[in-house]
Amino acid sequence: MDLTSLITTIISATAALVAIIGGFLVSRVISLSNDQSFLRRKIEEINITIESKTDLVKSITKYLFEDDLKDFVTKSNMKLLIDDYSLEEIIREDDYTYLSKEELEPYFIILLEIKEEVYKIYHSDSYSMEFFEEIIEQKKIKHIERSEWYSIMLDAIISSETILGISSMPYSPIIRRTIAPTNTDYKDKKREKEQLIYEIEVLRKQELEQWRAITDQLETKWVWSGIGVLIYSSIFGILYPATLLPYDINIYNNEQTKTFLLILFGSCLLSIFIYLIFATYKLTNFKAMKK
Repeated sequence: MDLTSLITTIISATAALVAIIGGFLVSRVISLSNDQSFLRRKIEEINITIESKTDLVKSITKYLFEDDLKDFVTKSNMKLLIDDYSLEEIIREDDYTYLSKEELEPYFIILLEIKEEVYKIYHSDSYSMEFFEEIIEQKKIKHIERSEWYSIMLDAIISSETILGISSMPYSPIIRRTIAPTNTDYKDKKREKEQLIYEIEVLRKQELEQWRAITDQLETKWVWSGIGVLIYSSIFGILYPATLLPYDINIYNNEQTKTFLLILFGSCLLSIFIYLIFATYKLTNFKAMKK
């Protein structure tokens, strides 16, 4: 019995099924790729928003810190510094609670250096208010970024020495060039910072959910099992039967060959249908989970 027609039928039928499953897998892989690309773009957008809000938080934190620092660098506190009070003593004397001792320590060292600088300028033969302001304007000072502290320190030194009666220089009040932020500005900035921190926390949770969607919801294991089914069906439903062509009835045992080919074809059909049932279940179950 010539099995050529049976073999070609098996090959054709298997090839058609493989083509259908292959097309389904390709479309699913493309869909998964698009979904993942969308989620990754969304994560990138969230990260950009987080970065911008984090920069705003840093900016506001710096603003609040500088404002709190201004509340420490006052004329009364500088007079205590001139009288050799320690940082702890000044904080205790002023009941200062905005910044901690550890936060103030590096700036206290700067203030000590500024005190020495201002002392030298004030007790120099060339001292005058115009001379002092010229030094500040020309940035002939060590801490240029803290130029306003020099005026406060000079004011404190003049006040202290005038009270002690040891100053030979007339007291001249120093005009402040900067206006301190109002309490309303400070409170608004503080509320804005708290709101930004809350929004950043919400965005981080959203980012985590997007990553979970990529790793958990976009299930890809069944795609790999589908590729395995395709490989199995291609080998035993197409390639192996094709090796029997042209079929020679003098070489093969017709009944055994026929039975073996039908078993292989049946196993290919079974694997394809089991995979289709499994994939359909995963898709419908995923939709149920989404609802």
